[in-house]
Amino acid sequence: MSRRALNSLASEEAAHNLRVLKGIKWEDPPPYFMHMDDPFLSLLRNCENLEELEISGPGLPDDDDVLLPGNLLTTPPPTPEPPLSFPKLRILVLLQLPKGCIMESLAQTTLPSLRHLVVTPYDEVLAALTSSLVSIHGKKLSTLAFHTPKIWPPVAYDTPSDIFETAPNLRALSLTLPIPDLSPPSSLHPLNILSIPRPSTTFLWKLDAWLYLGLLPNLKEIHMRETTWIRSGVSPKAAETGVQGDMREWMRRLRRWKVRVLDSNGKE
Repeated sequence: MSRRALNSLASEEAAHNLRVLKGIKWEDPPPYFMHMDDPFLSLLRNCENLEELEISGPGLPDDDDVLLPGNLLTTPPPTPEPPLSFPKLRILVLLQLPKGCIMESLAQTTLPSLRHLVVTPYDEVLAALTSSLVSIHGKKLSTLAFHTPKIWPPVAYDTPSDIFETAPNLRALSLTLPIPDLSPPSSLHPLNILSIPRPSTTFLWKLDAWLYLGLLPNLKEIHMRETTWIRSGVSPKAAETGVQGDMREWMRRLRRWKVRVLDSNGKE
């Protein structure tokens, strides 16, 4: 949407009645617009009754040097934005937004009703705010999903390793590749459902140890999002090789803890 259209929508009384705002593609304004109020932020300030917000960004720039300190210092600092207010926001989806005024404003906004967060991780990118956002709002979350876009060539996205500490009340956690080297919970964690793209032997050993120590007493399901169980009729030897063999090893190791291993179709 154009700046004029966003400014018009923000001035209408309809903005106060919006409950869901999705499908927004947003990019940080260029440096010569930094002194101007961002029109999308102006719209959000009038959407105090939002319950679900979804925003997609441009992702990482083609030239990684854009994020280096030397280039950051060549642009004037942006004008501080007035705070946002979302007392009813329950679901927040932020895709490919490493930084920018939207992330800065949401990191400073109190979100008392937030329970579900979906975010693209940029844990090791300079000036990225996704990890800070998870850390600030993590204690309220019951669902946390890290989402990475399907692009070519593929890019490895770094997920924070202290998830169990920053989000101690999670019931569902979805990780992306590469599976992070998570730190163990310091106390009993209430996680029920864990979703990963594909089985990982290293992560299985770690998870098995946590279950043995009783750190995840409520874990009931492991979802493999990118794999399916092989069809019946295939030889036992074939079923024990490759990803199928890894999935069966997960099943055997976790069965004693009464944890179900489900494929992308939700089947055992």
